[in-house]
Amino acid sequence: MRQRLAFLISRILGPLPLICLLWLTVAVKSGIGFWRAIWVYSLIFVVTIGIPMSITTALVATRRVKDIEWSDIKQRQKYMPALTTFAVASLIILSKLLIDGTVFHLSLVLSVIILAMMLIWSLFNFKISGHMVIATCTFMTINLYFHLKFIWLFLLLFPIIWARKTLKMHTFAELAAGIILPMAISLAAVIIFGYPNIP
Repeated sequence: MRQRLAFLISRILGPLPLICLLWLTVAVKSGIGFWRAIWVYSLIFVVTIGIPMSITTALVATRRVKDIEWSDIKQRQKYMPALTTFAVASLIILSKLLIDGTVFHLSLVLSVIILAMMLIWSLFNFKISGHMVIATCTFMTINLYFHLKFIWLFLLLFPIIWARKTLKMHTFAELAAGIILPMAISLAAVIIFGYPNIP
């Protein structure tokens, strides 16, 4: 029962639903208009998330990768740097071409967070929690854009921590790093770029 509940929490509060929420938030606050937001963020999602996820699924299906969680460090070292470079470069280029300055800065920060996470994940025997990184990014973005009105969202980090630990996917250090890394980069970005000035 505990395993099933942990699995359910991992999916409901997993990277894919939260990334969708993250993009929706950015689209709503970007000021580029509803219809443009629909195709711009759909394109960004397909290129930066859909394609890497499809490649990962194909690698699992052909047994070149053990599982979708990238449990094997040698497999991560072999495939992840190329996948990460593609996703991050695509995110930066599309954001720069298609959306405005403030949102571009946010996309740049998210790119740095993703790149840092994947490099740590790929190169060292330290599987930083992607669930925690994406959740922290999403909750921080929502609170930055909506002036800390949704600070309670950070309470959702606790069930995610419990779920990932129950499923034995991460150590406490890897879960903590998944919170600290995006928070540190995001705070540094606020200092460099200033607080997002979006009406």
